[in-house]
Amino acid sequence: MQGMEELMSEQSDVDWLVEGVLPAAGRVLLYADSGVGKSFTALDIALHVAMGRPWQGHAVKQGPVYYLAAENPDMFYGRVQAWEKHHKGAAHWEKSNPGVKVPFWLDPSPLDLSAPGAMDALLAKLGPAHLVVIDTLLTALGSWDVKDTSKSYSALDQVNRIIAHTGATVLLVHHKPDQGTHPMGGSAWRGGTQTRIYLTRQRGGRNVGEDGDFHDGDTITLKCQKMSGAPRFPDVVIPVRLVKLKRGLSVPVLASEKVKGRPRRVHLTSATPRVLRLVKDAPTRSAHAERQARYRERAKLAKVTPSDAVTPQSDAV
Repeated sequence: MQGMEELMSEQSDVDWLVEGVLPAAGRVLLYADSGVGKSFTALDIALHVAMGRPWQGHAVKQGPVYYLAAENPDMFYGRVQAWEKHHKGAAHWEKSNPGVKVPFWLDPSPLDLSAPGAMDALLAKLGPAHLVVIDTLLTALGSWDVKDTSKSYSALDQVNRIIAHTGATVLLVHHKPDQGTHPMGGSAWRGGTQTRIYLTRQRGGRNVGEDGDFHDGDTITLKCQKMSGAPRFPDVVIPVRLVKLKRGLSVPVLASEKVKGRPRRVHLTSATPRVLRLVKDAPTRSAHAERQARYRERAKLAKVTPSDAVTPQSDAV
């Protein structure tokens, strides 16, 4: 218990997993229409964290990652291969950590948050971690109705069990309903998560609809809808590249920016929000902003030809 004296003297810190984007040991909801790129984005974040590589201009805290692929797990073989071909993350990891395996594990087993026995079995498989991804939340709910508020809070209780057991941030990959821009389901998903991120994909300045094919030069935009305890981050615009694998398969990959820096804590005071808004004028942040502006401009000016499109063999989630 803390009294007024302690509350007035202590100032809370935000410990970041991905600086300014994902809080450490937090509940994060990443949601979008079907087929616009949410799983590609979650995987991209996960692999960057596992290998300690800066993500889109944001320093990360390197550590073990568990990716619970409750939906379409077979698709991840090609996605990981395409990511490595583009980023060469595992190759760099091996040079820096010879003989040490990348601390990334994908679990293709069915996930059912509604079944106590299944949850006990899951926790037995998970060790200490920095990030656990549940993809997708809708599939992982099992017999629970996503629109039932009481069941949604029960699912969040299970998420809290994962956090308590692993110490990790849990990233929930979720769907958007046909209408509106809120996540599918009741208010529990808005109120029960500390960070909420809405994802869209653009081509030529226009949003790409549900299950649209990927084209080289598309951009993915992440908009922060909620950030408890810290200011919302500005929109992150990420260019998409198509990586060709064997058998003519083209797989989308999120391109990256290079950044110098290490994870830090944000010391919160009454002036913090304004201070962080002004940081954009600093040299490192303005350079990042310039790159983001260039990506937006390229997306508007991109002229897509039929040869740029993903082959019918490609997948989109």
